[in-house]
Amino acid sequence: MKKISVLMAVHNGELYLKEAIESILNQTYSDFEFLIVNDCSTDGSLNIIESFDDDRIVIINNNSNLGLTKSLNHMLHQARGKYIARMDADDIAHIDRFNLQVQLLEDNSDIGVCGSWYTRFSDDEENVVKTINPSDELAVALLIKNQMGHPTIMMRKSVLDAHSITYNEDLITSQDYDLWLKLSAYTKLYNIPKSLLHYRIHANQVVNKKQEIAKQFTHKARIDFLTSQGVALSSKDEEVLFKSFFNDKMNYGELKQLKSIYHKIILWNDKRQLYVKSLLEDALDRRLKHCIRHHWQLFDK
Repeated sequence: MKKISVLMAVHNGELYLKEAIESILNQTYSDFEFLIVNDCSTDGSLNIIESFDDDRIVIINNNSNLGLTKSLNHMLHQARGKYIARMDADDIAHIDRFNLQVQLLEDNSDIGVCGSWYTRFSDDEENVVKTINPSDELAVALLIKNQMGHPTIMMRKSVLDAHSITYNEDLITSQDYDLWLKLSAYTKLYNIPKSLLHYRIHANQVVNKKQEIAKQFTHKARIDFLTSQGVALSSKDEEVLFKSFFNDKMNYGELKQLKSIYHKIILWNDKRQLYVKSLLEDALDRRLKHCIRHHWQLFDK
């Protein structure tokens, strides 16, 4: 049994694939299996994968193009590691990434998901994304916005198995956000405050091609989580929440309704006690004030 199962799905990713694979194989922590799905690539991706002579690599060839979400679940079912690590075919992992993440998870049994800061880079820019790291603050912040970089993640397979949690195959994008929200109900999440991955920005990324669709899937993930946890939301509530998170123009009545929705969430949390009360109240209050400011800015125009 390997300590880590690394999951990577590839579909026509030959341009950056070699560098991504090398960054995993060169990790200072070497006790892992590296599951790579070739999702019906028509370029040279499979040849690049097969060029590596390393028995830690397990190649899985899909018979049809399943897409990222189904490919990830396929690998999850085959994974044998204590921990599950994610990697994308166009990114570069820091050489000590696995070592630092395994150490944190071994030392903190209450943490089930460990990410890190990451460095966004392209031909024109390079900047470190400093995601929130204290566990209680991170859980609350996730309600507002995804705070975990998918290819930085290492998580306990035992938590996934215990609660039958997998990626939601109804989601083309935001499947990671959906997963973090589900896991946050059962375990602590944490981001190591150090950049352990270079996240490549380029035109071919799904997120860059489907920005508007991504908003819809992010919204669905958030609503599905809240309703699954017992927050009663009407269709109008869901519409107002969508506007509040994606800065669409809101009228005075919608702002009043948003305040009512946030109050409903606070009352629900008083019973559920999923979040630290003061942190939740502060986060929702800041979000409401942001929406009010945005409303008046649009009104002034």
